[in-house]
Amino acid sequence: MQFFAAAIVGLTLIFCLGAIFGKDDHDVCDAALEKLTSIGEQSFPVGLQEEYRKVIDAHASGEYKTCVNLANKTLEHLKRG
Repeated sequence: MQFFAAAIVGLTLIFCLGAIFGKDDHDVCDAALEKLTSIGEQSFPVGLQEEYRKVIDAHASGEYKTCVNLANKTLEHLKRG
């Protein structure tokens, strides 16, 4: 019985930590997407328009870590020109 209670507590803790860290990814993704949106898709070179759409798709599907990575890559490509 103690094992069952410990397992429930452990699973609850894992779920709570996942929700907390997942929220951070969501916030970072939102901020990066806002930066890209403020620049405007029309000012992106053709290759970066596709990257921008991938960021939007990742955000819409809830893949926030992917969204952050893609957004950072796109912003880096914009800086390089």
